[in-house]
Amino acid sequence: MNKENNSSRKEFAKTQFKSGLEFQEKGKYAEAEQAYKSIQREDDKEIFAKSRVNLGLLFESQEKYPEAQQAYQEIQREDDKKQFAMARFNLGLLFESQEKYPEAQQAYQEIQREDDKKQFAMARFNLGLLFDKQEKYQEAKQAYLEIEREDDKEIFAKSRVNLGVVLEKQEKYAEAEQVYKAIKREDDKKQFAMARFNLGLLFDKQEKYQEAKQAYLEIKRE
Repeated sequence: MNKENNSSRKEFAKTQFKSGLEFQEKGKYAEAEQAYKSIQREDDKEIFAKSRVNLGLLFESQEKYPEAQQAYQEIQREDDKKQFAMARFNLGLLFESQEKYPEAQQAYQEIQREDDKKQFAMARFNLGLLFDKQEKYQEAKQAYLEIEREDDKEIFAKSRVNLGVVLEKQEKYAEAEQVYKAIKREDDKKQFAMARFNLGLLFDKQEKYQEAKQAYLEIKRE
């Protein structure tokens, strides 16, 4: 009987979630909100988490930021790791848009690699940008360095380009050179080109013209 009841509750959650999506697509936001809110954790943890992510996005689209914050914060890691990571990432963006930097920092830092590798990489990338904006260069460096190639190649490459720029601001040219050189064409062609361009500029600044020429020549039209 208990098994049947659980199955019934999960079907209810699925139906309400689908209704929420349909109402949202038609611009019927009040009805979508009601459908998402009817889903409880006890019905199905994963669907509950998904409903709260969608509810947060729905509120954001209507500029109801406190309600969006509350929806995202309802999600726990135990509900669904991937949805938890997505919610915390969205929460970080929301706080940043309101210039609530300590809260944004905390939201990004809650995301772990085990939750979702790409969301982890994106969170650490945004954390690096956030610290850089506040001229907290050591913290920015640490955030960028947490990103590994295996998390997401493109974000890894972007993080290393940004890290190189941070190191250049501190006149740590040897470190910046190594960081730029770590980016491979296979990671991301555009970021590879940017890294080699920055490397060329860096060498040029130091009057290392042969090295600058070599860096520039590594960039291909493709």
